[in-house]
Amino acid sequence: MPLSKLGVTVDNAFISTKPRSEFGYGTCPSESLEISQNLQLAEKEHEDYETELHELQMRILSIKFQKKRLEDYIRSLRTPIRKLPNELFLRIFLFCCGDNDGRFGVPNVIVIGAVCTRWRELVNSCSQIWTRFAVDF
Repeated sequence: MPLSKLGVTVDNAFISTKPRSEFGYGTCPSESLEISQNLQLAEKEHEDYETELHELQMRILSIKFQKKRLEDYIRSLRTPIRKLPNELFLRIFLFCCGDNDGRFGVPNVIVIGAVCTRWRELVNSCSQIWTRFAVDF
């Protein structure tokens, strides 16, 4: 609920004269009722401001999180590895899959293909990699 202005009218002149009231430190019954009503309204409005501040802080956190995700995405798009040509990747993959030593518990070609979509497509498109692929039974 957006709060554009105070719902309670704050009269600074009224506030500055009240401590010097003709009734001394006390107040007359009608003023006491008015003050009590104004106090309730002001406290309710204060709660509304607290609620709105909390909602705005949550929104700020959400926006910061989205901004961070976007920055991470932009940084990932700018990584130097994206600039390497597919042919170079395939040469590296052929080198890595040549011995098929199974250090990862699965054939190297499967591990390489699981890294990202681009690598999977490259591995799947290269028949030379799959001719070196061996499975022990």
